[in-house]
Amino acid sequence: MRFGRRKRKSGPSLFEKIKKLRPDIEKDSIVTLFAFDLDPEIPGKRVDGVVLADREYLSVFIDGNEMNRIRIEDLSEIKTVAGVGTLLAHYTLKSNNSTHLLCIGRMSCSKKMTDSVKLISRIIEHGIEYFDRMRTHMKDRGGSNMEGGRPHCPKCGRPLPRGSEKCPRCVSKLTTLKRLWTIVKPYKWFIFISIVLFFVVSGLNLVIPELNRILVDDYIDAGKAEILGYVSVVLLMLLSQVVLRGLG
Repeated sequence: MRFGRRKRKSGPSLFEKIKKLRPDIEKDSIVTLFAFDLDPEIPGKRVDGVVLADREYLSVFIDGNEMNRIRIEDLSEIKTVAGVGTLLAHYTLKSNNSTHLLCIGRMSCSKKMTDSVKLISRIIEHGIEYFDRMRTHMKDRGGSNMEGGRPHCPKCGRPLPRGSEKCPRCVSKLTTLKRLWTIVKPYKWFIFISIVLFFVVSGLNLVIPELNRILVDDYIDAGKAEILGYVSVVLLMLLSQVVLRGLG
């Protein structure tokens, strides 16, 4: 007898679920979709929920039934709010500025929910053209995965940073340095002076302990009666502290 873990049968994908609920929906018309697993009205109740955003509407399905449908152009804002072990998605209507609960899920749903809500938020802000530009850009680069509302790098397959169209692992380091230089160029003299002052301050931080050693070893412990030398070392310590504080 062989013992081992029994493989779980993979259930239908989110697109397959949506296709059963909305037979008219085409894959190209889907902007993003994500799952949630808690009832928005009954606390703690588990549900099989899916949120679908197409080019016009934001639809909420719970246990195979469409519970809500809102036109995306009627929304002024959509965002996620963290709860106690849960994540809530809220939307605000333009007409009366009222805020409503879209869906709620456990933390296992949080990643796709957060990415999708951010994508919908950008579409609300910039229009559906934002999604079209993003999709065209990724197709020009060889295609990418937009599942969960977050594109992936066509070269390495890693998710792109939020709000970025370039992969930090695959982008040319020389190109990054050139972009960085264009940003800091107007402030190059401030940066140069800051570097010089950094080394001056570092040098003073080395000088002050040495002056303190000379004062203790050569005058206090040695019992020397050279007042001029003693006063000179004290004045140098005072001057160093004043300069150090001034540069700081």
